[in-house]
Amino acid sequence: MKNNNRAERLAILVITFLLLLASALYVLWKACSVERPDKHPNICFILIDTLRPDHLGCYGYGRQTSPRIDKIAEDGVLFTHFRTVCPWTIPTISACFLGRYPLALFKPSLLSDMPQDLPKGISTLAEILRKNGYTAIGMSDHLAINKAWGYGRGFDPFIELFLSYQAEFPSLSKGSDPGFIAGKFRETLSGVAGKNFFLYLHLVYPHDPYTPPRPYADMFGAGSQKFVPEQKDGLINMYDGEIRYTDTLVGRLFDILRQKKLLGSTYVVITSDHGEGFWEHGFCRHGNSLYPELINIPLIIYPPGGTSKGRVRVNDLASNIDIFATILDMAKIRIPSGVSGESLLRFTKPGGGEKTARYVFSENQCHEDFSQMSCQDDRFQYIYSLAKGTAELYDVRDDPGERKDLSHGMNTAEDMKEALMRHKKEADAKRAVLPDNRTAPDKETLDRLRSLGYVQ
Repeated sequence: MKNNNRAERLAILVITFLLLLASALYVLWKACSVERPDKHPNICFILIDTLRPDHLGCYGYGRQTSPRIDKIAEDGVLFTHFRTVCPWTIPTISACFLGRYPLALFKPSLLSDMPQDLPKGISTLAEILRKNGYTAIGMSDHLAINKAWGYGRGFDPFIELFLSYQAEFPSLSKGSDPGFIAGKFRETLSGVAGKNFFLYLHLVYPHDPYTPPRPYADMFGAGSQKFVPEQKDGLINMYDGEIRYTDTLVGRLFDILRQKKLLGSTYVVITSDHGEGFWEHGFCRHGNSLYPELINIPLIIYPPGGTSKGRVRVNDLASNIDIFATILDMAKIRIPSGVSGESLLRFTKPGGGEKTARYVFSENQCHEDFSQMSCQDDRFQYIYSLAKGTAELYDVRDDPGERKDLSHGMNTAEDMKEALMRHKKEADAKRAVLPDNRTAPDKETLDRLRSLGYVQ
């Protein structure tokens, strides 16, 4: 009997040992099957043009416009108060590429003064990354973000998706097919296997005209393409359809990163350049105001392997002027002097970052009648019209839609105006030392830019 008990105990010990060994081997296999971040992680920067955060599920929107982006946000860091430096594309992308506010890069101008080349005399984000051992890849489906105007500087290659797709499909009016973009994305990643890479991808959807294919065109109700207030609901239905269309593509791109076992070694940054207006303050489209529907944008940072505790929400005020410094910090590269903004990388780490008081600025210099600047802190936005000499002040905490102007009789308005004027003086001084040169667009490009509203 005792021998039987001894044999049973021995069998239990052997089985327990084998189970523990199998568990340890499984953990080791998992660790080896996912590439872990090395000293210099990869960075995939996805910019979705004209995307409002309040039309995404992860920001509280009721419609199912963004299931794949929402899923990415579940294991990422989501910024709830993220602002753009400008309510239209070219100055914003320039700020992200050069780390300076638009007014420090461009003279105030009208849309009829297009194009605005990426200013020379400053190292671009891609150039700095390449000098530090990264392969820098640019992919743009936006006609204005092109090599001819300098936006390919530092990238090798810089793939103009709209031209590649147009060669196959001459009727292209706005953007490329998602399958085409996903294929180029997969092909490009295969070409940099084993290398540290920075990949910038600029998607043109959901920029107007809103033309999502079925089933997205009527996914949220009857649509319209007429920009008149009476057709607002139909326009929003089509706009939301384009977001869902784009969301499906973003999900495919994320799947490709997973299939190539890159998610464990790659930061994925998802953001926009500006929002879109639907007459909340009397204006539609973008480029014509500094109200929240245009300057509030999303930012989601998915760190290598995801966050350790699910979605992290950051309520601190931040701006896409911080993109330049944040990406260099991700790459563990020293941030050059003269850069505006600050790194947001601390918010992706356990414990997050300490709250800091700061001002961020937005500038709208592309319409003579809407020449404005704004100063924002975590409580107020102060908007000053350079064209009219008038001011507005909004409590964005109690009045997030910015409906009640508090500018009269508040010291806050004067303090923020002083900060805004200091900012303008510093920006003007930085711009004054840059060379001024422009490249004339060909007629075909000019016509396409006019169809997107970039040329008057």
